[in-house]
Amino acid sequence: MDFRKILNYSRISFLRNGALGLLNLFHTFFSLKFEPARVYSKITSIIVEPTIRCNLDCITCSKDIRSRTEKDMTFSEFKKIVDQFPYLIKIAIQGVGEPTLNKDLVKMISYVKKKGIYVYLNTNGTLLTPSLSKRLISSGLDLIRLSMDGGTPEIYEKIRRGGSFRKFCQNVKEFMKIKGENSIPEVWTWLVLNRFNVNDLKNAVEMTSKLNIRKMVIQKMHTWGKGREFAEMVDVGKDYVDLNIVKVQIDDFAKEEGIDVTWLSSNVWVGKGDEDLRLRRCQEPWYTTYITVEGLVTPCCVQGTDPRVINFGNIFRGNFNKIWNNQEYREFRKSLKSEAPPKICVNCPGYSQGVLK
Repeated sequence: MDFRKILNYSRISFLRNGALGLLNLFHTFFSLKFEPARVYSKITSIIVEPTIRCNLDCITCSKDIRSRTEKDMTFSEFKKIVDQFPYLIKIAIQGVGEPTLNKDLVKMISYVKKKGIYVYLNTNGTLLTPSLSKRLISSGLDLIRLSMDGGTPEIYEKIRRGGSFRKFCQNVKEFMKIKGENSIPEVWTWLVLNRFNVNDLKNAVEMTSKLNIRKMVIQKMHTWGKGREFAEMVDVGKDYVDLNIVKVQIDDFAKEEGIDVTWLSSNVWVGKGDEDLRLRRCQEPWYTTYITVEGLVTPCCVQGTDPRVINFGNIFRGNFNKIWNNQEYREFRKSLKSEAPPKICVNCPGYSQGVLK
C-alpha cells in the first residue's frame, strides 16, 4: 500500500475518532494480514450505490444488471447507511448507474464531508452542467473520475452509446474552468480497456492532456459473468494484441505529455501468465463492502452490481455489524481464502488485485 495513503488514512482516523480511530486502523491492517473469518475491526471504506439508472448504453455494461429496480436511493436512506459506520475513512458514491442522475447526490456528498470523510465518485460526465459542476466543487468532493473510454469521437461514441464526445469534452472543460486553482476535487480520466479502444489509448492520453487533467487510469474489463462469448466480443484477449508493447508505448507517450497513467492490477494482466491470474490477492471482504440502492450488502463493487447473485442481508432491515459477521459473510471469507474460491470470483478483474498482497 502507498505510504502516503497510510498517513492520510491515519490522519482522517485520528481526526474522526482520536486514539480509538488509530487503534481501529491497526486492527484493520491486522485483519488484512491474517484474514480471519470473523472480522473484529470496524469497517473503514464503503461504496454506496445511489442509482442504477443510466443515460448511456455502453457496450461494456450489461443491461441485465439494471433490470432489478428503478428507484434511486433517498437522502434519508443514505444517512441511515453512513451513520452505521462511525470509523469510516473513505466512501464512494457510485455504482452501476450514473450517480449524477440522483437529485440528492450533492446533498449526500456534503453530509459525509461534514463528518471529515474522503469522498469520490465515477461519472460519465455527460450531465455535468455548469450549475451541477459548481455545486459538486463546492460540496467538498475529493475526487471525480471521468469515464472516457476513447480519445476520438468515433471510438468514444462506439463504446459509450448515446453519448457525444463533443459534449463530454465541453462539459469537462467547463468543469475544469469552474474548478480553477482549487486543489479539490482531483480530476482523473478513467478508461475500461477493450478491443475497440486498445489502439486508441494514445489519443485518450492526448485528450486527457488537452482537458488539463494530469492523471488517467486504465482498468481491465469485467465480463459480468457472461463467459467466453461476451469476452471474445469485447474484451482484449491475448490473441488480439500484445499488451506489453501497448503499455510501454502508452507509458512513454504519457510521460512526454506529463500524464500519470495507472494500469489497475497491471502486474497480473500485463506481461504475466495464467498462473498469476489465478493467484488470489483480493481482500475486499476484510475491510470494505458495497451497498446497493436497495440496501443490500454485497462483497465488492464488481459483484455488488447484481445482488440477486450474492448478498449478505439488507442494511435497511438490520444492523450492519450483525451482517458483517453473519454466517454467510464468514463462509464467503473462508471460501475466498481456499483453493476453491466462490464461482463469482473466478475471472473477476479484481481477484488478483489486493491491498497488502
